[in-house]
Amino acid sequence: MVVEKLQLVKGTAFGLSYVNIESSIDYRRWANGLSPMPRLTDPLSIKLYLDVLGNFRTEGYVNFSKDAALWLSTEMPGWTQRGFAKALFQFVRGGGEIDRVEETRWNWSDKYAYHYDLRPTLKGRRCRLYVETRLVPDHPKSADNPYILVANIHDA
Repeated sequence: MVVEKLQLVKGTAFGLSYVNIESSIDYRRWANGLSPMPRLTDPLSIKLYLDVLGNFRTEGYVNFSKDAALWLSTEMPGWTQRGFAKALFQFVRGGGEIDRVEETRWNWSDKYAYHYDLRPTLKGRRCRLYVETRLVPDHPKSADNPYILVANIHDA
């Protein structure tokens, strides 16, 4: 797991003061088309996420926010929510990375501890997508009636 550590560096150059923030994230992962975010590696959590996503055919297991549903209908005409959920399932089942990111945004952090990011490449798209999801509940031992909320979709 990659944990970002920030270091403040102060200095002067050409008579000017500057502040630089150095990060320990391995940005080489970006060069390979991967995310520098912490990859979900816990086998139980991956199994739970995949099990829920695998129920894409059944109503209520994969839900879309209004924003995500609007983006899908506008940017990917012809795709249904069920078809998109199936593509996400195939992506994860095929070894696609899931990034589990601690939720710090004020409008989400009181409801969710984490969000889960996927970056699939789907047929017919010119670039990789960024898909932000929520797994509710997101702990394998308290997974009563779990579902996935697709909160946001856009080009990566």
